[in-house]
Amino acid sequence: MKSIIDIASEYVDSQGEIIKGYKYGYKGPVEFIKVYYFDFVILTINGKIPDNQSFGGACGFTIHKKDKTIQTLSFGELATLQIKNKEISDIYDKLKGVKEKSKSLSWLKNKYQLTSSELLKIKKALFTTEMHKDQIMIQLEELVSKKNRSH
Repeated sequence: MKSIIDIASEYVDSQGEIIKGYKYGYKGPVEFIKVYYFDFVILTINGKIPDNQSFGGACGFTIHKKDKTIQTLSFGELATLQIKNKEISDIYDKLKGVKEKSKSLSWLKNKYQLTSSELLKIKKALFTTEMHKDQIMIQLEELVSKKNRSH
């Protein structure tokens, strides 16, 4: 199976010469909930970083952790990804506090207009399962996305 780095290398190499004398490289990865993010870096054809990096276009790309699909991102899409990731991380940290019995879930109910039964499901899951951060973060991201789409 190809590594994420191999996939990223193949992707930027497949772009070929983007303008005369230049090609893409990458910097990264940065890990997010469901994807790895890589910054595009402009290189000369012989692989050197040029003195002038003033090119426009996409800022980078993601590789999905599960299915390895690649998506090019604009600066706005990257900002959205970062904001969403921080929101989910903050929720995870608060849930960890609930599990340690130092916090309640009322903030979660209010923030996402959860019903009492939805909140009860979350609380049961929280107390009956091991907290595997990756799995919890994915479930939280799906819950938040679903709630945001319904409003």
